[in-house]
Amino acid sequence: MDQDEISLTIDELSEQTPTPLRTVRYYIAENLLPGSGSRGKCARYTEAHLLRLRLIRRLTERRAPLA
Repeated sequence: MDQDEISLTIDELSEQTPTPLRTVRYYIAENLLPGSGSRGKCARYTEAHLLRLRLIRRLTERRAPLA
């Protein structure tokens, strides 16, 4: 991973958007947000995940269909 690349846990990802953790997991399950590639406490999320989650939040605020 590049030194400038951020590495977040799912909790940190949830806090920075702010999106409830349960909702983040739902977005991953629905393939709206890609998974981390690993499971459990070692799962890490990047800036791309953060940006994608922010986009999803903006779209839901505008009531745009996410499909």
